[in-house]
Amino acid sequence: MIIGDKTHPEVIGITGWCNDEAIVVNRAEELDKIPSKICVVAQTTEKKKTWNSIMEKVVKNSKQIVAFNTICSATDIRQKSAFEISMNCDVVIVVGGKNSSNTTKLYEICKANCENSFHIENAQELTDNILKFKGKKIGITAGASTPQWILDEVIKKLKL
Repeated sequence: MIIGDKTHPEVIGITGWCNDEAIVVNRAEELDKIPSKICVVAQTTEKKKTWNSIMEKVVKNSKQIVAFNTICSATDIRQKSAFEISMNCDVVIVVGGKNSSNTTKLYEICKANCENSFHIENAQELTDNILKFKGKKIGITAGASTPQWILDEVIKKLKL
């Protein structure tokens, strides 16, 4: 079983190594029948919360389990930080590619805690709808592959 997005290149690659026979899920509700003997891995950018909820169901329904939590430690740390930021800010800006699984998950975490969360790719996407929050407590986080210079431009535009 692979916990992740079945359309993500990483998951597609892992599935290929499993002769295209792997069960791929990203929500516990998707699990109908769980084999009694199973090996579980995760997409490296998966949310820890998703891993935990699926593993809880696997543990209840399987007799033999080999599980490798393959979520990247940097991803886990970044997600925890995004959670904390989103709990303590009026606005959160998540900077990174719209097609980035890592960045999208950060945005989902932030949006769940802070209604005023925005996912942008660069400073040009700081619209009036976002800039109206200047003077409020603004948190910024970014996907792992977001270049520092893009973050710097976003911060500069927010300070003007």
